[in-house]
Amino acid sequence: MVRVPPTSRPESAYAALRQRHFLLGAWPWRALAHTALTLPLWVVFAIPMAAVVAPLGGSVAAVARSQIPGAAALLLLSLALGFVLLPLVASPLVAVDRWRARLIDPVSLPAPPPPPQEPGAWLRDRYLTARRWRYAGYLVLVLVLQGCLLAALSLIGTSAVALLAAPVLASREDPVNVGPWRAGDPASAFGLSLLGLALLVGLGYAWTVGACLQVTVLRRTLDTERVDRLAAQLTEVGASRARLVDSFDSERRRIERDLHDGAQQRLVTLAMGLGVPRIEVTDALGPDHPATSGVTAAHEQAKVLMDELRAFVRGIHPQVLTDVGLVAALDQLTAAMPLPVEVSSTITRRPLAHVETTAYFAASEALTNVVRHSSAARAWVCVSREDDDVVVEVRDDGRGGARPRADSGLTWMADRLSAVGGALWLSSPAGGPTVLRMSIPESR
Repeated sequence: MVRVPPTSRPESAYAALRQRHFLLGAWPWRALAHTALTLPLWVVFAIPMAAVVAPLGGSVAAVARSQIPGAAALLLLSLALGFVLLPLVASPLVAVDRWRARLIDPVSLPAPPPPPQEPGAWLRDRYLTARRWRYAGYLVLVLVLQGCLLAALSLIGTSAVALLAAPVLASREDPVNVGPWRAGDPASAFGLSLLGLALLVGLGYAWTVGACLQVTVLRRTLDTERVDRLAAQLTEVGASRARLVDSFDSERRRIERDLHDGAQQRLVTLAMGLGVPRIEVTDALGPDHPATSGVTAAHEQAKVLMDELRAFVRGIHPQVLTDVGLVAALDQLTAAMPLPVEVSSTITRRPLAHVETTAYFAASEALTNVVRHSSAARAWVCVSREDDDVVVEVRDDGRGGARPRADSGLTWMADRLSAVGGALWLSSPAGGPTVLRMSIPESR
């Protein structure tokens, strides 16, 4: 014999809605009690809310009478009363709704923190915290939701009762008409009573779904831990991005220092060491001797490699950027450009190190794009300060039409600036000119 386990009882109205015998349990009646408590709550909260709604109605009437100044004054009065009353009225309503939500879901909702006792802190808590304004938004949403729900339930309930009574009310002298259905005797009205019964069944589901929806909105409103957790995660993501950028820049400086003090110095020593034998071999064997040609070629290659390494090291992290600053580093960068670039600056003090590094490499990428893609004859770089931001603007007189792509330098610049809280604006109409504006905050 196989033991059949007993059917598990639903623990909330949400779970009960999915069961076949939903209407035979207690949850529809608990949901009905939750919905019926709406009317007493409306009576209690109607007086303060009328102070907000009355000026709105007067404003509409004033508009209808073409009294625009009076309508504007009444609208401002309604907004002022709403600002004052909504946070005060919403908090007790949330407390009451939190209590009656147990009729739908016995699991306790998150409890709001107690209000501060000091008057100034109490006022700030009521009017300057996002939590209280979430409560105010919940109040407005619930008023709309409950109003629509009660109107729909009233219409469905009245129709269901009338249809159930159709067999009693129907007669040949006074038939019951429902759309194309005409019932002039109890037998023909039996189908209408079945329709009324179906409406009553749907009514039980309707008020339960409405109550569950309201409790869900309330739970979302009270679930401040989730909002705080998301805010903390976003803060941590921003901080981790900033740490990654700092770590990347520190690693660049370390590589530049190691190459400058290690490989580059050894190449200088090698080039100098080859210079002396080159002179000696040339004097001893003559410039046309194969040994002289080999030493000369080795010496020239060492000098070329030294120049390439010096340029590579400068591209990793120019020493002048650390020693002198952003403007001097940009001057050194533009001096090697194949087109004339004018650098100007209005800043009077050096920005922070991470701002200088970000601005330099973003400007370097922008100038590289100018050389490669714009066919420009000239370019301009302007460094300025706006409030707490360092702004670098790169302009050229090229053909324009620059557009960011997934693998383009513009996208790299936007990502690099975003990592330190900056932003990038691009204006590049067809035919030019192209203006690239980069803003980098000094605080993050």
